[in-house]
Amino acid sequence: MLKDLNAQERDTITFEVNVNYEGITYKWLKNGVEIKSSDRCQVRSKQLTHTLSIRNVHFGDGGEYQFTAGSAATAANLFVEARVIEFTKKIKDLKLTEKKRATFECEVSEPNIQPMWMKDGQELDLSEERYIVQTEKFVHRLMIQTVRMSDAGQYSVVAGSSVSKAHLIVEGRDIRITEPANKEITVLEKQRATLEFEVNEDDVEGHWLKNGVEIQFSAEKRFNYVTIRKMHRLTISETYRSDAAEYTFIAGKNRSTMNLRVNIPEPPQIIKHMEPQSVEAGKPVRFTVQVTGVPQPQVFWSKNSQALSPGFKCKFLHDGNEHTLLLIEVFPEDAAVYNCEAKNDYGTATSTAPLNVEVSEVVSPDSAAPVAPPVVLSPIADTSAAEGAPARFQCRVRGEDVKISWYHGDKEVKQSDFFRMSQFDDSCQLEISRVYSEDEGQYTCVARNSAGTVSCSASLKLDGQS
Repeated sequence: MLKDLNAQERDTITFEVNVNYEGITYKWLKNGVEIKSSDRCQVRSKQLTHTLSIRNVHFGDGGEYQFTAGSAATAANLFVEARVIEFTKKIKDLKLTEKKRATFECEVSEPNIQPMWMKDGQELDLSEERYIVQTEKFVHRLMIQTVRMSDAGQYSVVAGSSVSKAHLIVEGRDIRITEPANKEITVLEKQRATLEFEVNEDDVEGHWLKNGVEIQFSAEKRFNYVTIRKMHRLTISETYRSDAAEYTFIAGKNRSTMNLRVNIPEPPQIIKHMEPQSVEAGKPVRFTVQVTGVPQPQVFWSKNSQALSPGFKCKFLHDGNEHTLLLIEVFPEDAAVYNCEAKNDYGTATSTAPLNVEVSEVVSPDSAAPVAPPVVLSPIADTSAAEGAPARFQCRVRGEDVKISWYHGDKEVKQSDFFRMSQFDDSCQLEISRVYSEDEGQYTCVARNSAGTVSCSASLKLDGQS
């Protein structure tokens, strides 16, 4: 247990406490504020014994001292007897704008003494270059060269058994804060979160609040604040649900806010499954699922367990949590079992459905309705392309049971990696993946049905060729 101590000015005192375990986490406090080791105050531990020593004690050191370790604590008082020195002029309250110089000045009844300067009950570290202390016989000054917002507080000067106190109020400058493009950030729990604000000046002191309470970076080890010229960045190395909040950045007299959302990871879940499909040959078909999950799952499609890739024959569509496999034109060989697999880092979900392709029966000419010949609604147009670049011809043809063929000169174009032909409703398209000199010339689209044939032609030229 700690014991009360009495001391004279300039004595050295030592508080000592013994514990029953080595390697514990502990703190020393004065009047409820943690004490940090300095040249004058030494915190030491040796095996089970912990000590706090203070050299050159002064009247301002008097107060309650406490040793805490976990939930255990012990406290004692220090009483300092000091000679009576009167303040003939006390320090006064100051109100300044950020970055100005603050000067506290007092006058005492005895010459050439060494007063102690304190802020919010704690001795000032006068080794900081911003602090300048001057003594001129009876007059003593404390000057803060460039005042920061964090300098605001109660200042005290102790001379013998007398204390003079005054407040420093710091008003912020009119710093412009650029509003971020995204005022809401969403991360998964355990991920890193970064919040950034930019200001219009270098060397600006900023403050961060979480739900209106200032963040103490010395206590919050996961929180880190760095300034890179005009950029002010708050990083949370590993987020918890409790970190979801409104964060406020303060610079000068201005402030701006951002909201942080912390989502809980969820494995994929298919809330609407694929449905079996049965369509006529030559028609399009769609398989649709609705998928949820955090983070958003990736979706993969397969046919009879063989992975599908998007191309001229099938398209992968995505709108919100709805995913669709679109088969542009199906034939009997497309009949199969189709599968959708949704994956994220936390699980997998699947959905399957069969496709049945119906082949129309041949109808006798006597009973069939008359068929009209095809009609070109919009013909293909001349086009040009750079060598090695893609080119495309497109036209619209109306008609029943129309078969489309493409020709380069007199030679029919066959489907390949270089030539891709597609037809959807009345739209017909020929895509050339890479154009070379031998691909120049006239291209013709021919549409046929039992009632007739129609065609349209256009030319392809290489850029820079006459």
